[in-house]
Amino acid sequence: MPVHSRSRKKAYFQNKEAKKVKADRRWVWLFNIIFPFVVVVMVSHLISSTTYFWDGKSKIVLSIADTDSDIGLISFDPIGDSVTYIKIPKETEVEVARSLGKWRIKNVPKLGQSEEVGGNLLSETLTKHFKFPSYTWANSQAVGFYKGDMASLFSTVFTTYDTNLGFGDRLKMAYFSMRTKNFKKEKIELKDTRYLKQVELTDGELGYVVSGSIPTNIAAIFADPNLVVGNERAKIVDRSEKNFVGEDVGEIVEVLGFKVLSISTDSPEDIDCVVSGQSTSGVRVVSKIFGCSIELNESLDVGIMITVGTQFERRY
Repeated sequence: MPVHSRSRKKAYFQNKEAKKVKADRRWVWLFNIIFPFVVVVMVSHLISSTTYFWDGKSKIVLSIADTDSDIGLISFDPIGDSVTYIKIPKETEVEVARSLGKWRIKNVPKLGQSEEVGGNLLSETLTKHFKFPSYTWANSQAVGFYKGDMASLFSTVFTTYDTNLGFGDRLKMAYFSMRTKNFKKEKIELKDTRYLKQVELTDGELGYVVSGSIPTNIAAIFADPNLVVGNERAKIVDRSEKNFVGEDVGEIVEVLGFKVLSISTDSPEDIDCVVSGQSTSGVRVVSKIFGCSIELNESLDVGIMITVGTQFERRY
């Protein structure tokens, strides 16, 4: 074969190989750009679609059945960049939600299971009895959100345990806890505050009961300026049978930061509860706390109006 023919053939294959390398590089370049973008989009969609409760801007309180049967609450406060863990002694006597009578608080999680309402009974009881507004719950594994070490946070996000939190909620809480400085994390033993006192309970054993109204420093943990921005005023309409529920509801929304202007009573009505107001985070959060439906009313002269009826009284 002539030399010039072999040279042309060699040049042809070299040129072909160069084009192939160039094309491969182009695909690698496109892959390096597109693949991370696709991953980000998919992860963002996963987080948003599994975030049921927390917007990362307002406070949220997580009720926890702790490992030693004490009960805890974790408050995540984006405004103050803080995490507060409140621990309630297991021998505290409480009036359980849903008209289930008086029990030691350590028994409430099991009672929730037997009533087939799960951890909802715990968060509802803490809201009703202590005036600690809460609508999310988890078992003891979620204490890791307060501990903040990598092993605990990994466990709270990626392992399976009883909770109504979505994956997105857990991921946001874990990230918030991880970036919260240690001096911004506080643990409060409720038995060491004036909100509880030790007494002899009805069975003759020592335990704790609530003493008076919620102290200001404790209430401040749950107050959220984001919920009342624009109009912090609230009205309660009590259409329950016994007309006592409205006052309790008023105390709870005041802990959130609302100012209750009036609590009016009306003839009983066979309804649950309705939160009326403008489309604000305050309306949405209050509806979650009490399990109420929402009725948008842009012309309302207060921030929120809560109407409770006989159905609500039976499950409160």
